[in-house]
Amino acid sequence: MNKKFKNTKNPFTVPNNYFDNLPNNIQNKLSKDSSEHSILQKIILYAKPQLTLGFMMIAFASITYITINTVWNKFHLAKHQINEFANIDEVNESDFSEQHYLNILLEEKSVTNKTDENTEEYIKYLVDEDIDYSTLMNELYYY
Repeated sequence: MNKKFKNTKNPFTVPNNYFDNLPNNIQNKLSKDSSEHSILQKIILYAKPQLTLGFMMIAFASITYITINTVWNKFHLAKHQINEFANIDEVNESDFSEQHYLNILLEEKSVTNKTDENTEEYIKYLVDEDIDYSTLMNELYYY
């Protein structure tokens, strides 16, 4: 295999003294590129890390603010609901007249009378259909 490649000529060529001048050519191109930057590009180049840090701090502060507001509102709403349901209002008896209390008692009595009438009908139905208490409780439990 080596004999086969010994006689072939390398198809690639490099100009004379190319590698001798290569470091100087690279250095010249780099210095030329850095001097061509405008003032605005230089400012952006130097200020980019600070701007990135500033935007990150603003984003962090915004996320923190939104999170705290959300948690606080939920806590405040829950506290308000607890107070609303658990609050016992103290009522001064002088705020209501005797007639008001009588009306409330009469309304309660009329409601209980209606349920008493219905209760008798239910009991009569259960006795007529021969439904015992355990059957009734089983049916109510499973539905």
